Amino acid sequence: MLFKVSVIAALVASAAALRITAPTNASDVDLTKDIEIQWEAVSSDPATFTIQIVNLAVYPPTTINVADGVSSSAKTYTLKGGSVTVTNGKGFQVNFISKDPLSLNSILAQSQQLNVIASGSTATSSHASSGSAAATGSACK
Repeated sequence: MLFKVSVIAALVASAAALRITAPTNASDVDLTKDIEIQWEAVSSDPATFTIQIVNLAVYPPTTINVADGVSSSAKTYTLKGGSVTVTNGKGFQVNFISKDPLSLNSILAQSQQLNVIASGSTATSSHASSGSAAATGSACK
């Protein structure tokens, strides 16, 4: 009985968690232009999180922190065009990352895969930064 309750609670929790709604699967993303990231949230979600652009389908993997302390209740964030520079290609995702000490750096939500068609440069980043992405370079400090 306890197992059934635990499974049901886990399913309910996962259904009510943060969910990225835009950009959508296989979207062509031009990072030289503003990109609106949208999500759904409920009151039990963390109050704030970090937004990352990642690509684990390449070597070395790309992980760039683009915004810290984003409010879950905002339900939208505009990534300014030109603020992130990566190698164009497939397999990019938007991750929402927990900063809660009990679940530090856990993925709270992950978009489906995106195609970066322009980012202003062909520089590659394989490390994360803190704070906002830099206007030029790979956003790594």
